[in-house]
Amino acid sequence: MRVCTLLFAIFLTAAGSAAAEPTTQLLDLINAYRSERGLGALEPEARLRAAAEAHGRDMATRGYFGHDSPDGETLKQRLERVGYAFRFAGENLAGGQETPAEVLEDWQESPGHDEILLSPLARDAGLAFLPNPAGEPIERLWVLVVGRPLF
Repeated sequence: MRVCTLLFAIFLTAAGSAAAEPTTQLLDLINAYRSERGLGALEPEARLRAAAEAHGRDMATRGYFGHDSPDGETLKQRLERVGYAFRFAGENLAGGQETPAEVLEDWQESPGHDEILLSPLARDAGLAFLPNPAGEPIERLWVLVVGRPLF
């Protein structure tokens, strides 16, 4: 089963080889896609990656697939926990896809996901890939968090 879900952007005021890890491959594909459309590359950001990885692990451990955890934790709260103060943030989830190319293709075919991929406000990115051994609710989980810091 392959699924995608997205979280529309939240606004607040106040080069890899074929052997590269899946998240590096996916970021390279996303940046090539953005470049073809005249947009700047997303830069890897450790706090966003930490938030993406923690959310992926939580989904795998607790057996759900969604932007909000079963107890209601949101992307905003996850970013606050890792210390990423933002003026823009968005999150794409995918599940079941075997390759980074399949993930990107599915996100491109979804207007909301594509909007996050191509947001001119996005500057930083964090990605996570979890081959969920339990297979529930989904065998492979992909998480993309994009953002632009407040300052």
